[in-house]
Amino acid sequence: MPARGSYRKGIEKRAEILDAALRIIARDGYSKTTIGQLAQEVGLSPNGVLHHFGSKEALLAAVVQERDARHGAASAEDDGLGHTRGYVEFVRRNTDQPGLIQLFTRIVNEATEPEHDAHEYFRDRYRVARDSWETYFAGVAAEGRLREGLEPRVAAETIVAISDGLQTQWLYDRSVDMPRAISSMLALMVKDA
Repeated sequence: MPARGSYRKGIEKRAEILDAALRIIARDGYSKTTIGQLAQEVGLSPNGVLHHFGSKEALLAAVVQERDARHGAASAEDDGLGHTRGYVEFVRRNTDQPGLIQLFTRIVNEATEPEHDAHEYFRDRYRVARDSWETYFAGVAAEGRLREGLEPRVAAETIVAISDGLQTQWLYDRSVDMPRAISSMLALMVKDA
């Protein structure tokens, strides 16, 4: 049964807030974006914005989740790129949105505390990322293309860790070429990558 009345309007307003937050944070950066700015953009008070999420932390976690969901949808459309090329393209697209990288890096570190609104989300997100990469590397190993001595699980954990580390370095120094570094690391792990 489709959502009706105020429930539907609440869902729509929440989506509008997330759209505005993604756009503003990508453009202005995490530290320069305020709840008041988001509220003005969507025609609510700051408390009205927070009402839809429960807290500022939950709103920011929802922004990261929405970014991830949109990346998943975009990846599904990257039919001809393959796993590694699609990932390198995702990393490249991220460099066009420094505010979202800044937000992700901040929230992922804060969420290591079990009480954080986004703790379970990031725990599951990392598990899914490692599992996805492990499946990819296991397939590569079955083809005889995974570098000798490298286990699929270790390769998966390594590429996820390198990705996060590169983002942090890039936030300090924009000359860090994240797509090139990821591509180079994958070439070291996979023959003919």
